[in-house]
Amino acid sequence: MKSMLASMAVVLTFCAAPAVSSEFPKTGSAEYDTYYVDNPVAKIDSGVGTGTIVDETGITRNVKGEGPFHDMSVRCLYH
Repeated sequence: MKSMLASMAVVLTFCAAPAVSSEFPKTGSAEYDTYYVDNPVAKIDSGVGTGTIVDETGITRNVKGEGPFHDMSVRCLYH
């Protein structure tokens, strides 16, 4: 049963990949609005230098409301 489920997952992955990649246009341009909010989570002081851990969340929207990156959300933890 597990091997059958794994086989189905592999088949579905390969069948879905060409459909997703065909949505990207070959040429063109697009205009996006991007909004981000930074939230400092922790400050680090090692004695040699200082740093901050930041949690950043945001959204990117296509101005025309179309395309693969419309309403794309982002969450990033960086230093």
